[in-house]
Amino acid sequence: MHLHKNKTIKYLKGTAIIVVMLLVVYIFYVNRKHQESINDKRAYKTLTSELLLDNYKINNLADLIDKVIIVKGILKEVHFKNNVYTLYINHEDETFHIMCELEKKEDIKIEHLKVGQNIVVKGIVKGHLLDIILLNCVII
Repeated sequence: MHLHKNKTIKYLKGTAIIVVMLLVVYIFYVNRKHQESINDKRAYKTLTSELLLDNYKINNLADLIDKVIIVKGILKEVHFKNNVYTLYINHEDETFHIMCELEKKEDIKIEHLKVGQNIVVKGIVKGHLLDIILLNCVII
């Protein structure tokens, strides 16, 4: 009976070690995936702000959700809230904006921006509320 108990304990220890190792690998993979810059990802499409807004009006961005895109437009506003910079981009249509939440490392580029200038950003389309929302944006 004592020999059987030792085998069971060794089996449980071995299983626990394997589970812990798999958990560490999973956490490392997930953490690395979140640290990957949008700069390293290929853009699905390049659009002007006008074409992106047209896409929103026609099909609610259905073909762009969770895709990396490049958007060219006019910088309308820059906001800083909760330690994150957000750019608002559009064209002549003042009713809709494209809201681009920047990656943290992009903060150093903010001082060079001027409202009214042409701007190009790359980000992930997440959807829309009142504005079209792009996350993890970089200025290119």
